[in-house]
Amino acid sequence: MLFDNEYEAVIYADQLEEIVTTVSKSSPVKNILRDMVTAIRNDDTIRNYLEYSSIYTWLKNCVRSIRIAIKPSRYALKNGKYTM
Repeated sequence: MLFDNEYEAVIYADQLEEIVTTVSKSSPVKNILRDMVTAIRNDDTIRNYLEYSSIYTWLKNCVRSIRIAIKPSRYALKNGKYTM
């Protein structure tokens, strides 16, 4: 399989996993779909993408929370949500 980027591959694997849940347990298609998902998820590029994007998102959210705690927005100050 060939994907344009890692995001596309992750989305495709997620969609395959959803299909797996609808296939009969005795169907050979279920094993084929699982193997395809495993192949995508085990790819080093995909693993690195998932690891990096997860950490990046987590850090970005932490920094945003810290910024809000340190310096509330003008809107919040204006509308009395914060007192200084």
